[in-house]
Amino acid sequence: MGHDVKAPRDIEMSVVAETIQQGARRVLIAQALLLLISATVAMLIQGWFAAVSALFGGVVTLFGTGWMAYRVYRAGELTRDNPSGGAVALYGGVLIRFVFVITALAIGMGVLKLQPVFVLIGFAVTHLGYILTMPSVKPRQD
Repeated sequence: MGHDVKAPRDIEMSVVAETIQQGARRVLIAQALLLLISATVAMLIQGWFAAVSALFGGVVTLFGTGWMAYRVYRAGELTRDNPSGGAVALYGGVLIRFVFVITALAIGMGVLKLQPVFVLIGFAVTHLGYILTMPSVKPRQD
């Protein structure tokens, strides 16, 4: 009967993983609230189509944030075995997110013919959740 004793590096990585998860949750909740506010304001100003357009832009932001949270977490795991592997995972994640955002916005405005102003407002307002929340995410102090 062996005891699972974690090495100091594993404990450090679990704290980092917990901090990333806590931060991602906080950011996504703030973004979701801002998305609902922006869609509601869009609906009051111009109706349902504007609200759907704002929702689309905001959901693009939410997916991008969720994707990057996953990639940061994954990069932390990869760094344990190969420090350069973590960097590659992060840069790859940023590139994929960039392509996704541009493609999704183009589909929303070009193919689906959503209102561009409200798509961009939903995207920008929802992104504010990331900007406003990230400074408050700090590592846990033991």
